[in-house]
Amino acid sequence: MSEKQMYLLSYDHGGYILWGPDFASSMESAVNWMTSYPKFKIGLDNEAYCYDRYAIENPEIIEIVRDTLKRFPGRFSIGSSSYGQPLAVFISEESNVRQITYAIEADLKHFGVRPHVYAISEHAYHSQIPQLILQAGYKMALMRTHFQMYGYNPTYDSSFGTWYGEDGSGIPTIPTYKGQGAQFGATTMDNYIMTRWPREWDEPIELFEEKFKQYEPLLASRYDDVVQRCEELTQHVETVDRYHWVTLEDLLDIYPLESAKNDAYRPSADEFRVRMPWGYCGNRIFSDCRAAETLVAHAERLNAMTALCTGESDQENVTNAWKHLLISQHHDIQICGLLDEAQEFLSACNQYGKQAYDTARSRLAKRISATAGRSILVINDSSMEMDQMVEAETGFFRNTPEAFAAVCGEEVIPCGYDVTERDASGNPCRFRVRFIAHMKPMSIKVYTITETTGSAPVSSFTYENQVLTTPFYEVTFSEHGICRIKDRKTGTILIDNGESGALFAGIVNDTPAVSCGTWHVTCRPMVAEACFYGQVGPIPCKCTLRFEENSLQIGCRAQFDHRGETIGYGREFAAFRQNTNGFVHEEKLRFCFSVPFDKPCDAVRDLPFLIAPTKEPYIQGNYWTAVGTDVQGVAVFNRGSMCLTKENAQTFSVPLAYNNRYVWGEKCLWRTYTHEFSLRPVVGSLDPLSLHREALAYTYPFVSCTIKSDQSGAESEVILPISMPENIVMSACYAKNDHIYLRVYEAAGKDGTVQIAGYTLTECDLLENEVGTAVSSVTLTPHQVKTYRLTPIAVS
Repeated sequence: MSEKQMYLLSYDHGGYILWGPDFASSMESAVNWMTSYPKFKIGLDNEAYCYDRYAIENPEIIEIVRDTLKRFPGRFSIGSSSYGQPLAVFISEESNVRQITYAIEADLKHFGVRPHVYAISEHAYHSQIPQLILQAGYKMALMRTHFQMYGYNPTYDSSFGTWYGEDGSGIPTIPTYKGQGAQFGATTMDNYIMTRWPREWDEPIELFEEKFKQYEPLLASRYDDVVQRCEELTQHVETVDRYHWVTLEDLLDIYPLESAKNDAYRPSADEFRVRMPWGYCGNRIFSDCRAAETLVAHAERLNAMTALCTGESDQENVTNAWKHLLISQHHDIQICGLLDEAQEFLSACNQYGKQAYDTARSRLAKRISATAGRSILVINDSSMEMDQMVEAETGFFRNTPEAFAAVCGEEVIPCGYDVTERDASGNPCRFRVRFIAHMKPMSIKVYTITETTGSAPVSSFTYENQVLTTPFYEVTFSEHGICRIKDRKTGTILIDNGESGALFAGIVNDTPAVSCGTWHVTCRPMVAEACFYGQVGPIPCKCTLRFEENSLQIGCRAQFDHRGETIGYGREFAAFRQNTNGFVHEEKLRFCFSVPFDKPCDAVRDLPFLIAPTKEPYIQGNYWTAVGTDVQGVAVFNRGSMCLTKENAQTFSVPLAYNNRYVWGEKCLWRTYTHEFSLRPVVGSLDPLSLHREALAYTYPFVSCTIKSDQSGAESEVILPISMPENIVMSACYAKNDHIYLRVYEAAGKDGTVQIAGYTLTECDLLENEVGTAVSSVTLTPHQVKTYRLTPIAVS
């Protein structure tokens, strides 16, 4: 055996989630081992949330960690690189940023130290990570997913190199060696040996050393559960001179950063393999996390708008909402189905988020002119100029009006309406109106609902003989669902499910089942709704399709009443890593449709800060997924299940529910579950940037409410006059410590310039540290993510 040095890295994967009660005992054993074995070094891979939680509930634990850092300098390390240990592909752009930055803030707050080498246990990688961690002050990365149940990264025949992200940012990186392990349900070879030899595994660490002897420096790493630390290995390392325990901090000395230039790692988005058990727990946790994520983003943007125009900020509630959201995204909560924890954290997130949201909306409402009960405040808190349908209740009217209009300055917009209340004589007296509002980015308007003369609005939708005709489509229904959707302008058949039709299908109680029921279609001014009432096997269901006069989207809201049925097949597997039941989406309860492609289709989806093609049959995207040719296609905008399954060349589905054998236990479904998504047929080739903007508008629609008091003020106001091309997208605008910050990213692979009238922009890193000078405009290059502090230009 060579006398070449080998380094061993050991970090306990734990924290409050799952491991909270055992944390003190694991710390005690770590101290005992460092006392008994002079070479031994150990670190903590906890979600950083636990430090905030322990500081309140068990402050003695924080003191133990601080004391251990003092007693064993250089031998005990804080390695917490994320606040809530998420599976990073399946959370939004901003959630990715906050998982990193809130972790660093917590590490520094409680211990005065932070990691400078980004490392994780379970999959928190994607192809935009390099620029994010560089902007968060990291100097190196360990590109290893130690437990690969839900994702793994590419491997390299290399000991050290530079990992380049989509924007060209490069960070020195220790990779997963080729042959070290890259397979769902597995751990890396060294992680397995370091946690199980010799009690549960007969391969010693020398075997790893021999297999990868060509690499220098050679690193074996363990990032695994606190209960998987192996004392026999620790004893063995004490006896071998060439073996050295190291911490993350040591790696910066062992690996000369200059040598990273010798090898380049440029993994594509598809090389980070990921999967999720879509439909597990009825998609409840996934959908609830997305709803909370949307609320927090709205609350933060509204708070920033308030701070810009009034100087008032509710930063504390926004921060608390973020922190509870981030821990609800913990991989164990989501993929182990920890429903109690999900309820605890998401309820707290929604409480703080709603308080910040309501406070900011109320403050903005006080700035505008309004007539009580008849004025509707509309807020666009995005960076996109948009038209969207707004619906709201109006106040009482003494006389039955002939028609309504929404008026803002010179804008007079016809309204559709529904009667929601009648007086004692049966006359309509209260209404729900709808109209198309046009809003500039980061702006507010008040529309006053007025009575107008003329004919009552007529619906542009018709329904006859099972065919719904909309401004854009002809939709043919059957007892099993949708037969076809035809584009009215070109005659293109966009969806073709055959004469029998399709809507939902699945393996229910071990028997194939398809939806069967009846449609009830209502055509009203500006909207139409088609409601399907039926069953999928024994499961009662309701599906509402919503068509709007100004939108190509078909909104889908599906409800199922579950009573413990099994859904999907439940095969028995001898090996842990082969337990794939929860990941076979074609057998779950799912929304199904077919597209008459005449040649192989391409697939594209969005990932955090990126739009990317994929060759995977399971097309997983954060906000949207799409398939198409140069002739036609279909996109799905999601609010829960982030997966579009390619079942064959023309058949696709969205997984909605699963209840059967699963690696972490079966979660029976006993309640009504609701799923929301939107179908977006496409004529011609896919335009990924346009789809991305549509999906963002679907996820973050206008904020609106009816004003309850009379007041004076302006009818409209642009709070932040942003000017940017369509390929630049705002991911955050937030108030922090008396400053306003704007984060934007380039989404189409080309340059784009950002300007804000009346403000200078100073580039900052993700921790709000200034890294540039104040300028009047900035240009982003392809795929860049940038943060700017906004400073008003003084008026002389």
